[in-house]
Amino acid sequence: MHPGHRIGTVYLYRSVVDFRKSIGGLSAHADQGALLGWLRGFHKPPRQTFVVHGEATASANFAAAIHDQLGWPNVRLPHPGEQVTF
Repeated sequence: MHPGHRIGTVYLYRSVVDFRKSIGGLSAHADQGALLGWLRGFHKPPRQTFVVHGEATASANFAAAIHDQLGWPNVRLPHPGEQVTF
């Protein structure tokens, strides 16, 4: 699968949004440092951040790094099958 290939669909506000394997030039397998560097480019943190990829321990460590290093509030690890209303 190449980086721009559509791998799924999410529905936001009754709109269909396709998502892809890469975001801003980073693959889904970028290391934590590269992902944190990309997140530092945000002008302000989102109201909620969901870490949804990776092994449980790595995901928890990454969520903690987002919170601790970037000061972002509301960084969550959703449970499998959990539904979130925005």
